[in-house]
Amino acid sequence: VCSSDLYYLRHPAYRDYPVVGVTHSQAKAYCSWFTRKVSELKDPEYANAHFDLPSENEWICAASGGKEFNYFPWDGNSMMSREGKWMANFQPVDQSTARRDDDTTRNHAYTVYGGQYFMDGAFITTSVHSYHANLNGLYNMAGNVEEMVNEEGVSKGGSWNDTGYYLRIGVSESYAPGSVSVERGFRVAMYIDAGK
Repeated sequence: VCSSDLYYLRHPAYRDYPVVGVTHSQAKAYCSWFTRKVSELKDPEYANAHFDLPSENEWICAASGGKEFNYFPWDGNSMMSREGKWMANFQPVDQSTARRDDDTTRNHAYTVYGGQYFMDGAFITTSVHSYHANLNGLYNMAGNVEEMVNEEGVSKGGSWNDTGYYLRIGVSESYAPGSVSVERGFRVAMYIDAGK
């Protein structure tokens, strides 16, 4: 065993961190492998189960927690809790880092010139339990890492390196098929095949 195998992401301190740096096809292959491993257990509770990436619509349903008009996966439309704590791991934008561009061809867009990574309590990814679960009991449906969905090239939820806009339930990001990123991971969904 190489000594580097004992550190960083292989270290037990990171066992509750999200997986990043995988392609869409690798995430799909993991789901297939996991389905086989679970079926080998011969547990009647999971006899008809298979695992896959959620579709974009399924991801939206899981993120919304039954609140149809929320911008974010938590109850309410603020990025902060009532106690003044950030609700997710993302890149909060301090007003001093945004400047209005008065170029009329850009529709008076705002450009971000640097983030405040530590304002939310994390520099990069953090443990999946660092923030509150949503109304469905799911953690990090916004922030930490953007999540690939079954439709290749689409991710949801924003990441530790995204501004709050990308944490909104209705916003999708796109990526090149076959690409990997330290900002992108995946979530596994379990499906029960009723016909089997």
